[in-house]
Amino acid sequence: MPSSREQYIHRLGRTGRAGTEGKGWLILGPFESLFLEELKRIDVPRDATLSEILKDPFSGGDDGVVEKAIEEMEARVGSGDKVFSLSGQRAYQAFLGYYLGQMKRIKIKSKERLVDIANEFSGA
Repeated sequence: MPSSREQYIHRLGRTGRAGTEGKGWLILGPFESLFLEELKRIDVPRDATLSEILKDPFSGGDDGVVEKAIEEMEARVGSGDKVFSLSGQRAYQAFLGYYLGQMKRIKIKSKERLVDIANEFSGA
């Protein structure tokens, strides 16, 4: 989630430069949906194709390539792969650190709820 409306506009603007066109996707978790209220007067259309992909990312007709890659990563983490485990720990800590500072903005009322959301998001 962008840290502000202005950052979102700036990042989206970087998708097209010097007269070229660009396209950006804003993917939010349910707990981040209040950010859309900050984008008043900006047309943020819902992309039906992307929504369907996100509902079932393994139905893309890729012969299971994505699913297999995810299973391999999960196996590496589960077997104690130090690189993946450390990366996962750092990502989890970064998530908590960022959203701790965003709790009022996205109306999370307690640190315990934030940890619940982080656990849901991480698949823990």
